[in-house]
Amino acid sequence: MSTVKWNGKNLLKTIAENETSATKLYRAIASEARIGEQFFEMLAKDEERHEKIYNALLREFSEKMDLELEQADAEYIDLLVESNVLFDDELIEKAKK
Repeated sequence: MSTVKWNGKNLLKTIAENETSATKLYRAIASEARIGEQFFEMLAKDEERHEKIYNALLREFSEKMDLELEQADAEYIDLLVESNVLFDDELIEKAKK
């Protein structure tokens, strides 16, 4: 199998963005919850912390994120990044209802 140089920056950016979206989702659920509001707020705070960590990693290592990967693995990860819609705004609005 052939290997390619692959840069992990977009993957880490996507992970950080998902943490931000998850924060919004948990806060939306917390604002509408009859019980468990504190639990969802705690989850939101955890997601904020994760997002800060991933962004710190991006700042520190953004120039050192080139990896040698199997071409199929690189294509697979790129597809995951490109098709990422895990916590979109529509889902967050539905959670408020």
